[in-house]
Order: sequence, then structure tokens, then C-alpha cells
Amino acid sequence: MKKTVNKIYEFITKLVLLLEDELDKLKQGNTKNTIATQKNIADILNKLVNLISQLNKISQEKHKIEASDFSNSDRDILNKFIKKIQKEAKVK
Repeated sequence: MKKTVNKIYEFITKLVLLLEDELDKLKQGNTKNTIATQKNIADILNKLVNLISQLNKISQEKHKIEASDFSNSDRDILNKFIKKIQKEAKVK
């Protein structure tokens, strides 16, 4: 579980860095579309901060969840999500 949470943290960190770079590029523009895009990026960053907060709560819990505690459908969903993150990390 800890390894998975760490991978999610790494993924979020990469997203934040990319979004911050995009915001820096957009600050040079002044069009209505640029302002709307900046607002969307700010909203996404806010959601990522909320996600990090939730992950912190999970990682601070002293109860460890074993893989056997997950139902098969939950395990499949988690495995697909991890594989997606790994593929996206390899692409970049």
C-alpha cells in the first residue's frame, strides 16, 4: 500500500510541475482564452492539493490494508490505475 501511495505522490508531483510550467508560459499572454486556461489550471491544482490531503490521511492511518482485504473488483481497479500511471510515466 505504501509503495502505491508513493507512486501516486510522484505522479501528482509531475502533474503539478507540468501545470506550473504551463502557467508560467500562459502568464505572458493576455487573451480571454489564456485567462480561462489559467483558471482551469488553478482549479486542477486545487483538486490535486485536495487529493494530496486525502492521501496524507490514508498514509497516516496506522492500519495497514493487505491486498487480500480487497475484493477482486477493487484489486482490478487499483491494478489498472497503477498500470496507467506507469505507462504515462514511461511516455514522459
